[in-house]
Amino acid sequence: MKQTTKRILALVLALVMVAALAACAPNGGGQVAGEAPWGEDGKPFTPETEIKITISSHASWPYDENWKIWQYFIEGSGATIDVDAIVGSDYGTKVNLMVADSATLPDLLEMADKALLDQHVSAGAFISVDDHLDQMPNYTKALNAIDPEIRAGLERERKSADGKVYWPIVLGTGTVQSAQGWLYREDIFKKHGLKSPETLQDLHDVAVELKKLYPESYPLVMRGGMGALTVLGPAFKPYMDYGVYYDFTTEEWKFGAQQEEMKELLKWLLSMADEGLLQPEIYGMDNATFDEYVTNDKLFMTNHYLVRQAYYNVPMKKTRPEFNLIAMVPARANIPTGQNKMAKTSIIRNGLTIPNTKNEARISNAIRLLDWMYSDDAMQILGWGKEGETYKVNADGTKSYILEEGETVQLKYGVATSGLLQRIEEYAYNEAVASGSPIDPAIFEYAEDNVNPMAWLSFNEEEQAIYNQYYDAVFNYTCEFLDKFVLRTEPLTDENWEKAQARLKELGVDEVLKIYESAWQRVK
Repeated sequence: MKQTTKRILALVLALVMVAALAACAPNGGGQVAGEAPWGEDGKPFTPETEIKITISSHASWPYDENWKIWQYFIEGSGATIDVDAIVGSDYGTKVNLMVADSATLPDLLEMADKALLDQHVSAGAFISVDDHLDQMPNYTKALNAIDPEIRAGLERERKSADGKVYWPIVLGTGTVQSAQGWLYREDIFKKHGLKSPETLQDLHDVAVELKKLYPESYPLVMRGGMGALTVLGPAFKPYMDYGVYYDFTTEEWKFGAQQEEMKELLKWLLSMADEGLLQPEIYGMDNATFDEYVTNDKLFMTNHYLVRQAYYNVPMKKTRPEFNLIAMVPARANIPTGQNKMAKTSIIRNGLTIPNTKNEARISNAIRLLDWMYSDDAMQILGWGKEGETYKVNADGTKSYILEEGETVQLKYGVATSGLLQRIEEYAYNEAVASGSPIDPAIFEYAEDNVNPMAWLSFNEEEQAIYNQYYDAVFNYTCEFLDKFVLRTEPLTDENWEKAQARLKELGVDEVLKIYESAWQRVK
C-alpha cells in the first residue's frame, strides 16, 4: 500500500513539473531561449509562435513587406512575424506612448536614440541582455570573437547608468553607418587639372578657380545646420565640436563654442561667403536645392553622409558616365592645431531592444529571436540573402548583389534597413549602403580615433537633474549666438565674442561640463 501511494505521489509530482515547464515555455511550445539544439529544421520557432517587432521606416527606403530579406528573416526564424513600421519623425513620441502602457509594447523594439532609451530604463521598461547572456549563446559567441579592446569600447557605448546593456551591440556597421565627411566632384577636378586641397587655404584657392570656370556655382556648399560645424571642427582642433565634446588628446571635457579655434572657423566660413565661394546662407540649403546644385555642376565640394555618393552617382552615370562625386580627404586649417581629420560620427545609432512586456513567455521569445539574429546562418541570410536570388559568387570567391542598372540593394531587397542590422558582415553592409558607388575604405583613416562620448554617455539621477537644469539653456543660447554670427545679424567682433562667452558662464556651461566628467569617470 505504501509503495502504491509513493508511485501515485511520484506520478502527480511529475505531471505538476511538466505543467510548470510548459507554462514557462515560449509561445508555440518551443524550447526556452538559448537551449540547444533548436528544432530539427534549425529554426528557433514554429509558425505557431507570433512575435511583434516595431521598427522605424526611413524615408529613403520605406519598409516593404515584400522585400526578400524580410521574407528570408521570417522563413529563417520559423515564427510568424508581425512588423509594425512607423513612418516619419514622430517615432520617439510613439515610443514614449508605447512604453507608458506595457500592454501596447512589441516583443522587440528598434531604438535609434540612446538618450530616449535611458529615459525609460530606470523605470524598468526594458530588459537587460546582461541578465540573460546564459540564454544568448550566439550573441555571446559573436562578442567573444571581437578584439577585447574593441569589444570593451562597444559595450561602453551601449551601457546605461546602472552599468548594464539594454541596447544589444550591433556588429558590422560601425565603419560606414552615419559617417559624415567631405565629398567632391572628382571628375570636374580632373577635367580642369585641379588638385584636391590639403589645407583650407588650398580649398579657398581651388574654389576661386572653380568660380571662374562656373560663375553660377558656389564651389563649396555646407549643409546640415550646426552639423556643418561638427564636420569642420576637427580641421581646426582635435575632436572639436560646437557643443560639449571630449578632447582625447588632452583628456578634458570642453565646450566648442568657448574655443578660440571655433571663432577662427566662423571667420573662415564668413570669408568664403564674402567671396561668393560658399552659399550666402552657409548651412541653410534645403534638399531640393542641394540636389539641383549637385546634378547641375553648381557645387563641387560639400559636407555630407559619405554613403550619399551612391545616391547621386548611380542615377547620374546613366546619362553622364564621367560624373563622380566621391569622398575627399579633409583639408586642415592653416593654424598650429589644424589637422587633416574629420569627426568620427559613425556611432551605431540603431538596434533592437527587448521591451519589458511583463510576459515571461514573450520576453523569452524576444531573447531567443534576438540571439538567433547573431548566429552565422542569420548573418548570411540578413546580409546577403540567397545565392542566385539576391547575390552571386564571383570567380575570385567574393560575393556581389544581383542588380540591374540603377538599382540599389536597400530598395530592391531590403538589406541593411531598419530592424535587420543586429549582425551583418561588414563587407556586405558596405556593399549594400554604397551599391553602385562603393566608398574608398582609405578615407576612414582620416577620421578621428574616437566618437564624441556625449553621444552615448548615460547620467545617474543626480547628474540628470543638473543636466535638466542647465543644458537646454546653454545649448539653445549657443545655437542662437552662433547663428547670429553666421547669418550676420550680429557682427563677429572680439567684443561680441567675449559677451557670448560671459553669457555661457552665466547659464551654467561649467556645470554641464562637470556632469559629463562625472559620468565619464564612472564608465571609465
